[in-house]
Amino acid sequence: MKVFSTAQKKLLWICAAIIFVTRVILAFRPESQICTRPYTEDSFYVFSCAQHLSHGDGFSVDGVQPTNGVQPLIVVLYAPIFDLCGANKWLALRLSFLLGALIGIASMYLLARLLLIMSNAPPVTTTLRTGLRTAPILGALLWTLSYPIIRETMNGLETGLYSMLILAACLTYAEFSVRNETKLLAWAAFGVTLGSLVLARIDGVFFVMAFGLLEIVQHRWEGLKRAIVLGVIAFVVSLPWWIYNLRVFGSLMPTSGQSESIANTIPENLSRGIMVIADIVSTFFYMPSYELSALLSAVWVFVVFGVILAIFTRFSLWKSVCTRANIGILAPLGIASFALVIFYIFFFSAPHFLPRYFQPLRILWLILFSLACAIGFAKYSSFTQRAKLLTQFAGGVVLLAAIAFSVSRYAESFNERNTTDLFYAGKWALQHQDGLVGMNQSGTASFIAPNVINLDGKVNRDALEAKKAGTMGVYLVRKNFRYLADWKEFVDPLVRSAEANGAQFHEIDSIGLIHFYERVDPP
Repeated sequence: MKVFSTAQKKLLWICAAIIFVTRVILAFRPESQICTRPYTEDSFYVFSCAQHLSHGDGFSVDGVQPTNGVQPLIVVLYAPIFDLCGANKWLALRLSFLLGALIGIASMYLLARLLLIMSNAPPVTTTLRTGLRTAPILGALLWTLSYPIIRETMNGLETGLYSMLILAACLTYAEFSVRNETKLLAWAAFGVTLGSLVLARIDGVFFVMAFGLLEIVQHRWEGLKRAIVLGVIAFVVSLPWWIYNLRVFGSLMPTSGQSESIANTIPENLSRGIMVIADIVSTFFYMPSYELSALLSAVWVFVVFGVILAIFTRFSLWKSVCTRANIGILAPLGIASFALVIFYIFFFSAPHFLPRYFQPLRILWLILFSLACAIGFAKYSSFTQRAKLLTQFAGGVVLLAAIAFSVSRYAESFNERNTTDLFYAGKWALQHQDGLVGMNQSGTASFIAPNVINLDGKVNRDALEAKKAGTMGVYLVRKNFRYLADWKEFVDPLVRSAEANGAQFHEIDSIGLIHFYERVDPP
């Protein structure tokens, strides 16, 4: 089996050190800044659930009502941290950055190892391997320094763990392909990895199907046996979560997924999905849709795809990647990524989360990009002088822009001055514990104050049922919410629905974009 050279090992250690420092140092910010980027509002549902799991309350955001609106494996990994820290949940939150850093280091190594195997796996010949020695290091550097990777893998949610297990699955499959693994016991062990991937994020089932399908197509009867072993073991590993979902909630779909699927947002999904794919293909950048006009978004998409197509065509990079590296190893990742893109565009309704949902596609592109750059470097010596100058200029511009973008975005996350209003909403709720506070965006606030209750249905089954039935007002009155709070576009419909069912509210306070209403009629 091919191993890293001494120089490659040194560079990987440097990458590991950079990942550790840049991720862990985020833990030393004030509490108000920890509640902002890279952590998200939904991250705090996970942290609250982990805290209650460590206290023996099961999967629950409030310690009373069970939930399945989180991905289970990351909660299980966070729970010992909260158990270790006891009542000091802020210390546990700081230590969560350490876990994220360790996952990031492991992911970086797995990616480099996968690229090393792809660069040397059959049917690649010795002559065609020229230049690919740099691919593992390029991949490691991108995982270490690219802000889009930091943003998606250090968001406090399951995405970092999910990415690590995707890379572990692809690496295992690559090793199996190289040595033509036929032992069913080895494939059973692989099934454990895929089962863990499903527990990390339930759409990991697309990967189980992709690996199984590819084995059947490629190896017929022998492949069918491996696919069965793979699928059965993955199912057994993830079975406790499926049983929990069915017994407690009567559905395999989490409440968070059901809540996000009520609206029909296919047109918005399509426009946002194209934008996200353009960001992924740009490799170093992302352009949030709410910061750009429709015209600029279209220009960005056109420029990115145009430049990439021109480069790959001009230097025949796609053909070179296919002949110089065994990209057949990536077939399951490609199949699963395509299936996930189709699913989340046409069968889901959360366009704002598409960057996270498309993370497998980002991993696939990063691997191909690393291979293409390595091959491009190898071809550089054959360029004409004019082509060399043009390449140097273009490469320098992109490199400087990428460094500036990552450094500025990281610095902005590290020293976020505009701390989230939702943090202060939680502090406000702590000072008003004489009644329940209902919020749609309740993740951060409910982590801070136990009297904050979720109303958009992501982690509150009763609110979800009321939302689907159109009886939210009845639910608010029946539960005797004393306060309702959120952004205007979220809290005003709640107030109107409650008042339509006999309650009376008036606005008593505001913090930034958050408006607070108090019930004034006797409950």
